[in-house]
Amino acid sequence: NPIDLKDSMEEKVIEDAISDALKSAAKENVSGKEVTPFLLQKINKLTEGKSLNSNISLICENARLAAKISVAFQAQS
Repeated sequence: NPIDLKDSMEEKVIEDAISDALKSAAKENVSGKEVTPFLLQKINKLTEGKSLNSNISLICENARLAAKISVAFQAQS
């Protein structure tokens, strides 16, 4: 489910941020349920907040799609 182009990021930028964040997590021995919040925070910092905007856009687009599916499903009943 694509996000709005204005909220998207260049592939190399986000891939580099993810790679750097994963290396930091390994270096700092982050594990278990701590990994996801650590990565999200680190990636947000590395992308200067752009990844957060992309994630918020993704949530909104997924909610829109879910609503459309729900309406279509309800119409079949």
